[in-house]
Amino acid sequence: MNAIVVGIVAVGLAGFAPLGLEAPAALWPALEMQQDQQPDAGPQLLEQRTQQQAEAAPRPQPRRDQQQQQQQQQQQGEQRELIDINAATAEQLQRVPGIGETLARRIIEFREEHGPFEKVDDLLNVQGIGTTSLDKMRPFLTVKPKQ
Repeated sequence: MNAIVVGIVAVGLAGFAPLGLEAPAALWPALEMQQDQQPDAGPQLLEQRTQQQAEAAPRPQPRRDQQQQQQQQQQQGEQRELIDINAATAEQLQRVPGIGETLARRIIEFREEHGPFEKVDDLLNVQGIGTTSLDKMRPFLTVKPKQ
């Protein structure tokens, strides 16, 4: 008698039809084994089929190098109009990804209290802006030279 062991349950090939049950789709390759195969070949076939499906599945792409990602963001920022953090209004600042109403207000208040920013990195002195958030904003911001 041909049987397939699934977990701890042994199911005979003829055992499905009398009960009115259908085998799960994953078991069909094992159930369709040739008559001349050994009775214990079912689990091996199932394992082979599972392995083949796993190999055929798309693999996740490796994460981009952070430097390449920043360069891409900078190129995208160059295609957009850069916002001068020393002249921008709250509405203009809010167009930058990561800057909402509260952060825009803090940037303007900091600028009014401490004078103009000398470089974009000076935004790190504003409460609520850290290196990670600044890296996301940087491609959209600039500090224009004083005239």
